[in-house]
Amino acid sequence: MSTTVGHAICGITCLLAGRRLVAADVSDLSVRSMALFAILANLPDLDMVVSYAITGNPLYYHGQVSHSLLFSAFVGLLVMLVISKQHNARTWLLYTSPLLLHVLMDSLTGPEVGAVPSRGVALLWPIIIEPIPFPVTLMNGPHHDTWDRFFDMHNVKVVMYEIIIFTPLLFLAWRAYWRRSATY
Repeated sequence: MSTTVGHAICGITCLLAGRRLVAADVSDLSVRSMALFAILANLPDLDMVVSYAITGNPLYYHGQVSHSLLFSAFVGLLVMLVISKQHNARTWLLYTSPLLLHVLMDSLTGPEVGAVPSRGVALLWPIIIEPIPFPVTLMNGPHHDTWDRFFDMHNVKVVMYEIIIFTPLLFLAWRAYWRRSATY
């Protein structure tokens, strides 16, 4: 699992990149739209809250149903139907992209970066309910099993790594968005 910070940065990047495809759908680039995409990008991790409420263990259900392609597609469709005036494949993809990116990021998270299998997520739930690991790990996962470990130095390093990796992508999407806006 990536951190909330990494997911939020990537969610806003999806908004900026997606607006190039569906510019008329989102009327303006506002704090509200950026907040929506940051929330969408973090939504699959609400399974930790549910897990804790049901079992007392925040990781019991983590990486399962809410980290599947089906969940991403369904939530993206629901958000599009509720929020958007346009109901088409591009608009659906715009609202689904932060959820899909969350699933991809968590799929590539593991114990150590390198040619080590990732932890995987239940990508193909309900067909395959076990986590499907990738053959490589691109990001270390944060500690999130206890509050003490949640705020440890390992997690600070993970957040810094994500900021270093994902902020340049956000900047490139932001720059491309403003260049396109300037031509109109």
